[in-house]
Amino acid sequence: MLSRFRDNMTPVIFTHSPTFIFEYNSRSMEKNGKNILEDLFSEIEKEVAVDPFYFENHVDRFRATVREIMVKEKVYRNPALDRNLMIKRLGVNKNLFTEMFRECFGMPFRDFVNGLRLKESAKLLEQSDMSIEKISKKVGFGTIRTFQRLFIAEYKMTPKDYRKSKQEFID
Repeated sequence: MLSRFRDNMTPVIFTHSPTFIFEYNSRSMEKNGKNILEDLFSEIEKEVAVDPFYFENHVDRFRATVREIMVKEKVYRNPALDRNLMIKRLGVNKNLFTEMFRECFGMPFRDFVNGLRLKESAKLLEQSDMSIEKISKKVGFGTIRTFQRLFIAEYKMTPKDYRKSKQEFID
C-alpha cells in the first residue's frame, strides 16, 4: 500500500491488487461509522484467497525480474550497486524488497551480488591472463582487498593460488 499527498494536504491511499486499484481520500475514510479501509482490506484478502497462486506468481515475477537485471544486464559489475539502487530500479518498498529477496534467493542481497562477482572472477581467473586487480574491478568489487577477502572465504585460497591450481589442472 502506498500513500502520498494530494495538494500537499490530503493523504491519498492507493492499494494495488491483481485486478483492481482503489483510491481513497482520507477525509472520506469513514462511511456510516464503518472504516472503508477495513472493507478494502477484506476485499483484497478475499481476492487473494480465491487465487492461491497470486503470491507464488508475484514471487516468481520478482525472481525473474531480479535475475534479468542482475545476470543479463550484469549490473552486479557496478561497484556502487547496493540494495537501495535495486529498490529504486524496481520501485518497491525497502522491507518488501528485503523479504522477497531473501525468500526468492535464500540470502541477503549483498551476498547474492558478491556471489555473482566471485563466480565471474573465478571464470576470468581460469580463462584469461588479466591481472587480479583488473578482474576485481571488472566484476564490480570496489577494492582489491575486499575481492581477495571474499574470494578466500569462498574458495579457501587466494585468487593467485586459484589461478595456478586451475592452470596446473589443465596442463
